Amino acid sequence: MNGVLESLSQTEECSVCGDVADGYHYGVLSCRGCNAFFRRAITYGLTFTCRRDGNCRVDKNARCACRACRLKKCEKVGMDRRAVQPRRDSGNDHNKTESDSSLSESAKSSAQPSPSDDFLASPQSSFQALTVKDEDASPSSSVETHVIQGLITKLVEDYRLQRRKRRMMLCNNVEEMLCDELEVQLKRPAEGADFASVFKVQMVLMFEWAQKLNEFRTIKSAEDKSKILRSFAIRYLLLDNVFHSIELGVRDKIVLVNNAFITPGHIPHFYPGESADSRTVKLMMYGESQNRPPP
Repeated sequence: MNGVLESLSQTEECSVCGDVADGYHYGVLSCRGCNAFFRRAITYGLTFTCRRDGNCRVDKNARCACRACRLKKCEKVGMDRRAVQPRRDSGNDHNKTESDSSLSESAKSSAQPSPSDDFLASPQSSFQALTVKDEDASPSSSVETHVIQGLITKLVEDYRLQRRKRRMMLCNNVEEMLCDELEVQLKRPAEGADFASVFKVQMVLMFEWAQKLNEFRTIKSAEDKSKILRSFAIRYLLLDNVFHSIELGVRDKIVLVNNAFITPGHIPHFYPGESADSRTVKLMMYGESQNRPPP
């Protein structure tokens, strides 16, 4: 019995990159990232060329380094091209507004992804799967629900655009720009320069995001706006970087939005003249008890 429980508790690895697998896709135990990569490559008939010797390392930290070798490994471990279904229309029941307060059976089934659905989870797909069922809903509550859903959809779209802009601002070369947003190679342990460049970009994007909020725009006083942004800045930095890590499927470290990463035991030094905000963020990310500023 103990052996069975122990085996059930063990995390299964993706056959392609070694990341955490979420099930069998196209005949192979794989993660969502490799599953989505293989599906897109086959669906669109994509071809890739290796710039090296055709034997590049493919693991969870270097999946995007060489797509040719990644696709080759997908097929080597047994992913079946014939199992890839033709691309479905993007227009589905998720995007339709229900005029009735209750959902039809077909709408219910389309709103809940089946275990065989092959898609890369995203904030937008998650929100689109949300449905509301209330047999006794009044017309006013139904209208309010649609307003809230519309607001959520707008916020998700704003985040998607902001993420794309953030990526373009932080890319160092064309290869990074062309790489899929959620399939990137982790760079190195984060250093002081990484924090400086990341925070500079994130502060600009935070202000742009706040300006899109009606409630923020109605504030007339520039001083009040400044106070609000200052009080929210550190929380925004932490949330943005932690959520970026989750989007990449990384669980054992925090990945900054420039893909440098924070790991336990790699504590950066404080630099002369470093801002108080930068120091505070470091203390919160690495653990305050482990990262005291020098006297």
